[in-house]
Amino acid sequence: MKHILVVCGAGASSTFLAHRMRQAAKARGFETTVKAVSQAAIDSRMPGVDVLLVGPHLAAELSVLTGIAAGYNAPAALLPDTVFGAGGEDVALDIALEALRASDHPTSTLATTTAPTTTENIS
Repeated sequence: MKHILVVCGAGASSTFLAHRMRQAAKARGFETTVKAVSQAAIDSRMPGVDVLLVGPHLAAELSVLTGIAAGYNAPAALLPDTVFGAGGEDVALDIALEALRASDHPTSTLATTTAPTTTENIS
């Protein structure tokens, strides 16, 4: 089972996305947990996370958040601006899966497009 963490500024928008991602993953038959976290609480939530998805409004913080994720041997990917709209959960999940595939194959290029995921509010 893979553990996905979605981070946003305060944790509100990521909570909604995480919930929708959980439903999308279940519909696809994927065993995964998706949790949401505020940027302020990210360090306490990273242990055990397999991939970090970064909300589009945190693009300026991507290098810092990628560094935090790397400290836990997890890839990070920036979500597109459209991820909170209809179908965004599938886009976010696809991005998470691509990031996981790329981290399993270091020579792969990490896609910066969105992917759907399932989520759980842990804020």
